[in-house]
Amino acid sequence: MAVNHTELKPGDICPSCSAGGCQGKLYRVDPGIVIQLHGHSIITGKKYEIETLRCNLCGERFSPPPPKELGDGKKYTPSARAAIAIGRYHLALPWKRIENYQALQNVPVPDASQWDQMVVLYHQVEPVYRLLEDLSSEGNLITYDDTMNRILYPTLINTDVISQIKAINDYQALLSESPKNSSQKAYTTAIISVVDSRPIHLFYTSQECANKKVERLLEQRESDEVCVTMSDASRVNYPTQVPEDLLARWVICFCLVHGRRKFYELYDFFPKEVDFVLEQIAKVYQHEAYCQKQQFSSEDRLKYHQEHSGPEMQALFIWLNNQLLYQQVEPNSGLGKAIRYMLRYWNKLTRFLHCAGAPLDNSWCERAIKIVIRHRRNSLFFRTPAGAVVGDCLMSLIYTAVRNNNNPFEYLVILQQYAKEVRKDPSQWLPWNYKAALLLQQSPEETVKAA
Repeated sequence: MAVNHTELKPGDICPSCSAGGCQGKLYRVDPGIVIQLHGHSIITGKKYEIETLRCNLCGERFSPPPPKELGDGKKYTPSARAAIAIGRYHLALPWKRIENYQALQNVPVPDASQWDQMVVLYHQVEPVYRLLEDLSSEGNLITYDDTMNRILYPTLINTDVISQIKAINDYQALLSESPKNSSQKAYTTAIISVVDSRPIHLFYTSQECANKKVERLLEQRESDEVCVTMSDASRVNYPTQVPEDLLARWVICFCLVHGRRKFYELYDFFPKEVDFVLEQIAKVYQHEAYCQKQQFSSEDRLKYHQEHSGPEMQALFIWLNNQLLYQQVEPNSGLGKAIRYMLRYWNKLTRFLHCAGAPLDNSWCERAIKIVIRHRRNSLFFRTPAGAVVGDCLMSLIYTAVRNNNNPFEYLVILQQYAKEVRKDPSQWLPWNYKAALLLQQSPEETVKAA
């Protein structure tokens, strides 16, 4: 909000100078900034009392037209749904906690009503979510990781919700079948796919591990380019059924930090040996930091690592081999197991020395999966598979918008306001191009006002 002078303007005589007989003139400089912050509830609103008159003879009622700002008159606006979605699926606030906070602010929003609005929001943003899934299979770099989760009633089907939700591949078995052994244990897999330098973040919750989810993703792949995947070396993360034509173009990378961690945990028992390993790996990360600072291209980064990190990793490889070859360490001890892990997966742990664009570790995905962990710690579980479908969709859209440097609140509001256009052509309403589509939808007057 601009606060302007009411009596002075640029070009006027300076009041201070004029008192001394000088003729200094005023000109505009950078404005002073005063910020005042106000607190509100997550959802705010207005209460309209529409005067109603009734005839005492015929009983007919007369009311004035509602104010224009009331819009279509619906209780929950797009901004209210966006606020609930971000509070629930990004800030990890449980339904009941949001309900209690709203009650303190005298704006009651029951937990059941919050869920109903999330189902409405899901239907409006689902086309974009489905398109992001299709695009993610074409990524040049795909990183993924698992974390434990819980579905309280994995075989309970809420027909009122399921009749409206189109289950995707990950949930189809859960929603259509009732397994004999209904376990509450589930897994949430975070998948990051980089498509044309744009990260797509997807979350999937089901009773399947990451390998099955990634297998389905790779089966949909049509691109002929090299596919680089990054994960840890856990057996449940390794896809076993991959299209044969992809095998020749599939570069598997394992997380170097996981290998480093196995030594770090043994520092108190083998300080001298562990020190050497940590120092060698630390040098590699110093080189990586330099590449990021210089903003090297993938090819330049590869050459730099080959020149500087290659000798460091070769020295580490020789040292690890010598420890076992010359029986410097007991093979079944903690240190021996850590060494054997590094040697067993050495090629996959050092892909960054041979493949342009290959990451060093999976920390990018592990940071993303903290969103899921925060949600799990605060809410403990999803009640049904339907709740997991809705939660995964909104969590994916919100976090993808954040990682593409866009306001997730604004994005969710716009997707609702232009729901018909979104369903007609979701490719124009992705987190990185929706602003261009918005300009085409606005009238010239609205465009000038927005500018």
